[in-house]
Amino acid sequence: MQLRANYLRDCANFSGTYTIDIEYESERHLPKHRHIPRGLASALILVTMSFTFAQFLEPPRRFHIIAAQWNYGAFRKTFQDFSSESVCPITSFVPSNALRDARVYLKWNGDVVVEDNDVLYELNILPVDLKHYEAYDILPLRLGKSKYFEKMSVVARAVFVPQPSIMRIIQDVWENLTSQNVSYTFVHVRRGDKRNEARIVPISTYAEKLNTENTRRNHSVTTVFLMCDGYKTCDEFRLALGGSYCLVTYKTLMQQWGLWNASMETEEHTQIAFDQLSEEKRLMQALELVVSLYIGALSSFTVCSYSSNICKFIALLRGGKMDHNGVYSVDDPSWGTTAFQSRLSTLWLQC
Repeated sequence: MQLRANYLRDCANFSGTYTIDIEYESERHLPKHRHIPRGLASALILVTMSFTFAQFLEPPRRFHIIAAQWNYGAFRKTFQDFSSESVCPITSFVPSNALRDARVYLKWNGDVVVEDNDVLYELNILPVDLKHYEAYDILPLRLGKSKYFEKMSVVARAVFVPQPSIMRIIQDVWENLTSQNVSYTFVHVRRGDKRNEARIVPISTYAEKLNTENTRRNHSVTTVFLMCDGYKTCDEFRLALGGSYCLVTYKTLMQQWGLWNASMETEEHTQIAFDQLSEEKRLMQALELVVSLYIGALSSFTVCSYSSNICKFIALLRGGKMDHNGVYSVDDPSWGTTAFQSRLSTLWLQC
């Protein structure tokens, strides 16, 4: 929490503002061709990257998030604000004169210079400021990826502190998984529309990676918390794993406790289908995802794919050293900082 304390101590002296807008397009009354669909984990990664980026602004500025009406419920209903009584809380800011097209410069030492006093970046709206996006991608190279990961990890754990009601669910799930003084592992299998961005890894590869890492630990893990994006994927993993582990999902726990849940009841997840759900179902699925992220961060080790932002974000929440913090990827071997690159290559073609 040191980052929070330092920010609150100094931000009252900052004259300029740096505001990130990730509101959902339907609340902005914009045509769909100007909106970039974005998953929840992707949005969390972008906020983390943005605040990390803002730490290098010269002169320093206040950092704000506009996310009152994004597609996953109000940001402040999910995560705690830095301080609602502060003169410069991290959310709840609507810029009146902030410029969308301010120019950004990245120095060789990693410092960031942004023209104009108050700046607004709309991360989900086309056309994008390509120079700004490029700076996000170049900063890790200037700092070194390991150092950049450590800074992003500090930011993620400071910014994304769930509200008490969500923390209680996380605590209940964690206590259930560890009630017999046993450890558990977390497996996330992402398919669905991810096939448009990355190669689909066979289910057997996840099971093999799990068994390999558990063998290294003398088979200390007997329980697996499985997160997947549809019943088809969950069923395939269950068959591949056999009866070697006790397999637990968010859905099975909610049913066990007699609580309603909104786990995806389709074969595979797609962002387009999610965006068309009722608000109630979207909020319940967002709750499931947030709880699962923290269960992954608290596990003995995690098996997932770094091509997924969920996997990347769990690594940030776990902290430690990049690629040495108990996250094992079945595709990209190293934690990446290329959240913009696939999107950026598409935007270059559109502009």
